[in-house]
Amino acid sequence: MTGVRRAIDAFKSENQNGQHDDVINGYHGTVIELIDMPEIFITPVEVIAQNRLFYHVVDNDRIATKILRKFNEMQLPGELNFYPMNRVTAP
Repeated sequence: MTGVRRAIDAFKSENQNGQHDDVINGYHGTVIELIDMPEIFITPVEVIAQNRLFYHVVDNDRIATKILRKFNEMQLPGELNFYPMNRVTAP
């Protein structure tokens, strides 16, 4: 997860005249960071969601692509998975 944080920090440091505001404001963190629940539910949620808890939530696939490009440009280690909110639908 620190690789994405480094990529977002790079966008922040390069942000002149708001050129990267869409990425900075369109990245929301990982699923697990966005969930607030009573402790009794933590284990069942972890079992059901598994590694999807560590997917990165972004506004849309365009922002995910920009983050992925920056991540690769910086040659950061790891693998990225995204949940672009424009593609997520409820059953």
